[in-house]
Amino acid sequence: MRHYMFSVLSILGLSVIFFGTMSAAPALADKLVMFDSKHCPTCIKFKREMAGKYWKSDLGKQLPLSIVNSNSNRAMARYEGQVDPISFTPTFVLISDGEEVARFIGYNGRKHFLSEVKRVRQYWNK
Repeated sequence: MRHYMFSVLSILGLSVIFFGTMSAAPALADKLVMFDSKHCPTCIKFKREMAGKYWKSDLGKQLPLSIVNSNSNRAMARYEGQVDPISFTPTFVLISDGEEVARFIGYNGRKHFLSEVKRVRQYWNK
């Protein structure tokens, strides 16, 4: 099996990184995890504008969102070995079969967020 990693930069400066193993049938992404921090204004904006709407949406039902405080050792311990270190918040990570398969960093409004989620999910589910 070949391992691969590459990064795609969006026009708004958000970074998307895909991780995985090339195989005949990649696994479906199981969940989306947002790593936030208490004093992150962008995280607060996301939770105010988007979180509740996302959970109620069809996409949110298909790809559930969990929000994890990246400053909490206890919360981060649940994801040890599953995700690479979190350097910036908010960081959104797709986790499948207990491993990080994709991530994007930042929140630039509802439309862009939904577009990023659909793009990384669609890429991974090819």
